[in-house]
Amino acid sequence: MVANTNHRVVIDASAILSYILPDEPTSNKVLHTFKKYAKDKVSFLAPTLLNYEVGNAIKSAVKQNRLDKLSAKEIIESFKQLEIHYFNPDILSTISLSLEHNLSFYDASYLSTAQENNATLLTLDKKLQECLAIIDTC
Repeated sequence: MVANTNHRVVIDASAILSYILPDEPTSNKVLHTFKKYAKDKVSFLAPTLLNYEVGNAIKSAVKQNRLDKLSAKEIIESFKQLEIHYFNPDILSTISLSLEHNLSFYDASYLSTAQENNATLLTLDKKLQECLAIIDTC
């Protein structure tokens, strides 16, 4: 676990990409969270999967002519500068969440990371947001 007094936020690829890709819409919640991060009031956590999801999305943006190769490399460099504490969530907890909430194993890994670290999950993924609403009411 991350030991610090800041609010811990598990950030998923949808939230990161909405912030770092110039043509992606973002939300006020994501913008507000990054402002708090800049003031060292928030710590970012993520499963190690985040690196691969971000990398793949950047590659896809190049292939779709949304970014040129130089911009893609600059965005990856910006992403690498973010201080994110990476975790490998428990595989049994992750599969349980995946099956229980009909999530991909990948999405469940973010939820599992949040639960294991007593952290908030920041996502723009509709299915994950719906799942969070269900879990928060229990």
